Amino acid sequence: VVCAPGLQVFSAAGCHGVTDTSLQSLTCGCPLLQDLCLNGCENITDAGLRAAAWHCQGLRALGLAGCHHTSAAAVAPVLSACPRLRELALSRVGSVGDALLGHIAAHCPELIGLDISHCSQVTDAGLGHVLAGCPGLRRVTAEGCVGVTDRVYAQLAVGAGPRVRGLRLSGGLGLAGHGVLR
Repeated sequence: VVCAPGLQVFSAAGCHGVTDTSLQSLTCGCPLLQDLCLNGCENITDAGLRAAAWHCQGLRALGLAGCHHTSAAAVAPVLSACPRLRELALSRVGSVGDALLGHIAAHCPELIGLDISHCSQVTDAGLGHVLAGCPGLRRVTAEGCVGVTDRVYAQLAVGAGPRVRGLRLSGGLGLAGHGVLR
């Protein structure tokens, strides 16, 4: 991958040929990168994410949805290095759970959009951390998060409700919709 040093947006969504080596080349050569979409790049691993954390500290949007070979342990340093992150897609990244959501709440104060769909380790507690810790959060998609229950509605009512404009929770085993009626 040869990159223009002024490149700010790069999307390789669904490109199965993107590897850690190509990600490292990209991130080394594009210090001004602000939007990096790797959704569906199944060959990206923790090693590639470590390179991104080191070189792309100005990221405002990061898409890792469907990057099955990445772990929450590798995502966390990227988030720590990118305090201006506004959009984050982590759907179907299997190791995403409450600990990483706590990390997001602590290190991503400018976050406005989060997709954690089909992350089976996410529970009400983790979602609550993000709702409380990201004051600018406007959109949350947590479809298929089996650990999310009706308790999340109470968390919305207590603090995040007025600012969150979009919330998608379908498919959670603990969701009955009773909290919506209260």
